[in-house]
Formats: sequence, C-alpha cells, structure tokens
Amino acid sequence: MKHFEYVVESGKEFEKLIEDIDTALKNIKFKIVARIDIHNNILAKGYDFKKKVSVLEICNADEAYEILELGTDISIFLPCKFTVTEDETGVKIRMPKPTYLLNHYEKEEWSKLAAKVEDLLIGVMQEAK
Repeated sequence: MKHFEYVVESGKEFEKLIEDIDTALKNIKFKIVARIDIHNNILAKGYDFKKKVSVLEICNADEAYEILELGTDISIFLPCKFTVTEDETGVKIRMPKPTYLLNHYEKEEWSKLAAKVEDLLIGVMQEAK
C-alpha cells in the first residue's frame, strides 16, 4: 500500500511539527480547518495509550472551488488530510495521496488537479519536517 500514502519522518517534537505544518500551509494559502486529537479521545475513555495521533483536515478555498466546479461527487475527498503520529519509531506526517485517490476515476481534469494539490502538500510536508 506504499503508493496510497506519502510519509515523512521528522526529528521534531509532536506539537512543534504541527505548528510548523500550520506555518508551511499558510505560506501556500492553505489552513488547518479541523484538528482531531484521536489519542486524547482514547485516553479520555481510560485506556493506557502511549502513542499520539492527530488528524489535520486542511483546505484552500480556491482549490476546493476549482475541484468542486468539476462536480460535487468529488467532495468525498475534501478536505485534504494529514495525520501526525508519534510512537516508538518517532514522529511522522502522513498523507493519503490525492493522485492515488482520484486517478481511479479516470477523469483527466481530476487527475491534473490531484497532482497539483499533491505537489503543494508534499512541499508542505518537506518544509515542516
């Protein structure tokens, strides 16, 4: 399943990495529209959970508009998503690759937009790490 995701390892602290992702996103006019700290939900249920997992829902209204103009059925892939994880192997950023998700539809205009957004987000991941 390596083609489905893009993964970057980081030497930064978990929260610092999320701050740096936010900064890098702002540089390309994207923003974090939601953050879900899954590990806190698990801890709140009383589990002894040592890992950290945050889901960052990210969006750029201009890109979303361009994508949705092609059809609202593509909306199931919005907003884009990063996960930031910390476990015994370190801190990582993960992203499901837009090209992998949208190329299955075999619509050229979707594939072009997916490649454009994917390149932007890979740049963010590389900058933030």
